[in-house]
Amino acid sequence: MGRAVVLPKSIAKLVEREARRLGISVEEYLAEVLSTGLDSAGRAREYIKVAEDLLAQAREELAKGILGELLRSSGALQHWAIKAYAYWRE
Repeated sequence: MGRAVVLPKSIAKLVEREARRLGISVEEYLAEVLSTGLDSAGRAREYIKVAEDLLAQAREELAKGILGELLRSSGALQHWAIKAYAYWRE
C-alpha cells in the first residue's frame, strides 16, 4: 500500500511517545503534524486520501480472504473518514 520510511531510532521513539501521549496512532500523529499548515478543507482532503488508501487495502484483503486484516483496515478506514468529515465541517 505505502512506502516505508526509515527514521533514526531517537526520532521514531519521539514520534511513538507523542502519539501514545495523545492517544492516537503514529500515522494519525504524523498526519496531524504534517497537515498543520493546511486549512480545515485541506486537512479533510488529506484524510480522505488516507481513507481511499485504506479502502484499496481492504479490497485487496477481501480478495485474498484475509478477514482479520480486513476488519482492522475497515475500522481504520471508518476512523479516517470520520476525521475527514469533521475537518470538512469546520
